[in-house]
Amino acid sequence: MQAVTMNADYAAFLTDAVAGTNQLAVYLDFAAFGPRLGMALQKQSDEMVDSLESASESAGVVPIVKKTFDSAVSLIEQLKALRVTLQVEGTDVQIAPSLTFKADSELRKALGGMPGELSLLSGLPEHAAFSGAMQLSKKTLLALNTFGFKFLPQETPEQQAILEPLVERLNAFYEALTGKMSVSVNFADSFMPDYLIIYGVQDEQAARAYMAEEVVAQMQASMQMMQGVFAEVPNANNVLGMYEGAERGTPEMHNGAEIQSYIFPNFGKSVMPGELSLPMPTAWNIYYAFTEEHLFWTFGESPQNLKDALDRMAGTGTTLLTHPSYQHLAKKLGTENHVFFAISPIIAVKSLMPLVAQSDPGNAAALQMFSGMLTNLPDNYSIGFAAKAREDGIDTQLLITLGDFRQLIQIIAMMSGGNQG
Repeated sequence: MQAVTMNADYAAFLTDAVAGTNQLAVYLDFAAFGPRLGMALQKQSDEMVDSLESASESAGVVPIVKKTFDSAVSLIEQLKALRVTLQVEGTDVQIAPSLTFKADSELRKALGGMPGELSLLSGLPEHAAFSGAMQLSKKTLLALNTFGFKFLPQETPEQQAILEPLVERLNAFYEALTGKMSVSVNFADSFMPDYLIIYGVQDEQAARAYMAEEVVAQMQASMQMMQGVFAEVPNANNVLGMYEGAERGTPEMHNGAEIQSYIFPNFGKSVMPGELSLPMPTAWNIYYAFTEEHLFWTFGESPQNLKDALDRMAGTGTTLLTHPSYQHLAKKLGTENHVFFAISPIIAVKSLMPLVAQSDPGNAAALQMFSGMLTNLPDNYSIGFAAKAREDGIDTQLLITLGDFRQLIQIIAMMSGGNQG
């Protein structure tokens, strides 16, 4: 076996590590230990599958376990090396893992067709628990959005009869797009988050046809595919029927765009059985609109999220790009990435605490006091992630601004001390 010091890739890594400002640099040569790691994972997979198959109530999760391990083994087999660097500057901690793939890797071939710039962040709200954008090849975007199907049962002709048209629908949809998209996630009046997704559109006619004729059938088919996995779960049929009985909503105009909708009358009783009292939406609908080669798509109880996004894209209102903490992340991570995520734990906690208090009346007073103490914490994006493909792999960066958590930690410590007293 060749020593790692004779590896040209390692020599380049060492040169970069010495010349840079990193406090820690690690290089893992997967050619040396990857095969043994893959064999160990395969053995563990076989043992878990045998154990699950012997218990009838666990049979439904066997395909999930098996395909999870298979995916991990496949990734390891395609990896050539992993580099990780750590840099600490003030209260910023930046970790940069970099994957290098073998020359014959399928992942390497898929990465080669990716475009080089990122956009559509300007349509996202200034304040959100999670914001992100991607610009990928259509093939890669489809693969990401159908990745979960690998874990669903598909051995029988009946299952194949559901899966194949489902993938065909999604393939036609993503072919109509540009590969650019952005997304934000927020919590308002329930534990079910409100989603906003913005897609770049290349073939508007095909995209409109999918939204008008196929999207609900695709969502219902996805639920059908899950029946084999959750067959033994109580009330599973209720949950899997959340998209049944979908109805077209009344169109409305906003800022020159027509907003269309789908109403799901069974959603509330599906996700929240009557014996539970968690804050969950009684309605959770789809709203969408096409304008200027973009598709705006929201999930929520009202179209307001979509209307705000249309206003932002028209140049009114504040956007994610104007937030100082986003600008800090962009400066550190760069703006030309294929994937970019900005996460605000503070916004998430602020949004969720009133809901937690509502669902736990016995501790409502303490939870409301804690929620009130969070009011003055800045709504910063404290965690950022970026990824960019290169010719033979992927460079990623994770930035955590620890200083943003100082006040939150102090509040939690004070509350804990008060409870102990």
